[in-house]
Amino acid sequence: MAIEVLMPFITDGGEEGVVTAWMVDEGSSVATGALIAEVQVEKVSQDVLAPVDGVVIGLVPINHPTAQGAPICRIVGMDELM
Repeated sequence: MAIEVLMPFITDGGEEGVVTAWMVDEGSSVATGALIAEVQVEKVSQDVLAPVDGVVIGLVPINHPTAQGAPICRIVGMDELM
């Protein structure tokens, strides 16, 4: 089952945020708690950690405006890739 990783809610307004850096590549394996991205809303940055073990897919492009609470990538189990 794929788990969506969401743009965190950093500010109270409905501002969009951007991924400023991916620490993983498409198809990379990650462990729970691993740093996978840095995001920014307004001028506030925040790290995003992997919520589960798996493989990262569907990365949004760096600096692509993304609503807070919207998916920025998905993490799937190894068995789902086969």
